[in-house]
Amino acid sequence: MESDTKDNKLSKLDMDVYCYVLGYFEDYGYSPAIQEILKHTNCKTKNEVEFRLRKLRNCGKIKFSGKKFRPILDPVYYETNQSNSDKDD
Repeated sequence: MESDTKDNKLSKLDMDVYCYVLGYFEDYGYSPAIQEILKHTNCKTKNEVEFRLRKLRNCGKIKFSGKKFRPILDPVYYETNQSNSDKDD
């Protein structure tokens, strides 16, 4: 597995995890549990999901909520992306 660095290069699997988290957040108003992410992406283990989430956090795409290892979207980042996608319409 790749090292856990602040490398801004995200793989296709990293982006798949991010897109799933983002879509889930948009649908339900909160982020999915690790088990949900595992079930709906090509990650093979819970450790791999956690690795991908740490990588996304290090790139500034998500935050973690307190002691829980559950991803949350940065509201500022989320609102910025929503504003940008609304301009494309």
